[in-house]
Amino acid sequence: MSLFTFAAPGWNALAFALPAWSVLKCLGSMIPQSYKEYDALPKSPQAATIYAIVQKALDAENVAGSEHFERIQEMLQELPESAEPKTTATLLQHRLKVVNKETNSLDAPVHATGTDAHGGKYFIAIKPDSQTEPALHWIVTHEFSHILNDDALNLTIVKTCTSLGAALFSIFALGLSLPASVAAVMVTNVVTHTMCSQMAERSADNFANKHCSKEELKHGIAFLEFLKARKATHSYANRFFSMLLHPSEDSRIANIRKALLEKAKAA
Repeated sequence: MSLFTFAAPGWNALAFALPAWSVLKCLGSMIPQSYKEYDALPKSPQAATIYAIVQKALDAENVAGSEHFERIQEMLQELPESAEPKTTATLLQHRLKVVNKETNSLDAPVHATGTDAHGGKYFIAIKPDSQTEPALHWIVTHEFSHILNDDALNLTIVKTCTSLGAALFSIFALGLSLPASVAAVMVTNVVTHTMCSQMAERSADNFANKHCSKEELKHGIAFLEFLKARKATHSYANRFFSMLLHPSEDSRIANIRKALLEKAKAA
């Protein structure tokens, strides 16, 4: 069968399996019950420190004209009526939980997840790690940016749209066979995930660089140097996924150094 030959309609429908899965994942990410695993985790001993870090960034952004002002106001308005007064401190109390969670990831001793839809919560999960402590301000501020931007949900929505578009275009416009259509959808999905993830990580870095002091930025550089050295001891296969989803450590360090220079000039 040629790449440009239609398969039976039922077989061609299989090309829509990945977009359908993305739709289900998108809907699932907005259901609080999807995060029961995180809700059951123990509270982190570092919770008070992390709340203070997040509060600092929230208050700085909760000013008219700031990049995330409208998003924060929206989150405040969505608090239950019993949550009074509607301040950033109340928002954190009702919507954010800081938990301990072990992870094997090369990149994420701290990560953010969750949803505030339907009365749900966001979670900042932290792996106890001596290398994390000095850079905690930079890392947590970076992760909180993902919450403010709703990066996980937005990524799923974009992947759903692009993979669905790839399935429709490859089957009905190009007339590709099932294997070629599935391949087109998978490639589109990977490329979209990579591009959106890289953009989100870069944006989160910029947010952390904006809200961290010069000393905190220096700790951020030291942490990225540590990550770079740790990754060098792993196989290429183990590093590949990280390389797809994150900018290189060298480029991220260069970005922090640029922020340091700008803060020094502004001082």
